Amino acid sequence: MSLAYRENVIIKANASDSTDANLGASYDVTAYPVGAIVVSVSTTTITVDAGHSFRVGDKYLYDPGTSNTFSGTDTVQSVTSTTIVMGNDQSAIVSAGNALVNVGADTGTSAILYDASPMVIYSDADGSTAVSNSRVTCDATGTYSYYHKGDGRF
Repeated sequence: MSLAYRENVIIKANASDSTDANLGASYDVTAYPVGAIVVSVSTTTITVDAGHSFRVGDKYLYDPGTSNTFSGTDTVQSVTSTTIVMGNDQSAIVSAGNALVNVGADTGTSAILYDASPMVIYSDADGSTAVSNSRVTCDATGTYSYYHKGDGRF
């Protein structure tokens, strides 16, 4: 199996001084697959750009890093290449241009628990050692890395 390699560094702003940055030492990073960009919404149906990764039973995180709206107990009921149908009306929650992160079948109900990424990552280049919960921890320099089955969108 041929795997892609991902390495990055987490740099965080210091809350007391926005001009001072710190490395994200010991931060946990959870890998997720490509989500979706919303084209339009009509009650329970979210029309998205082609190429999303959502499956029946998945949940989403909307506007990550800002509002972090989590779909909670509402899950994906059906999908096509350009639609995601949820159980409840989404028209007051998401709108055109919004990004949705596919958090899989996360077990959280009112808050995301980051415990069910549908993306499998590996700690080795040959793919023999899967990483639990698709979560890695940054080293002292804020660096994290993993291997994954790349699909050109990630």
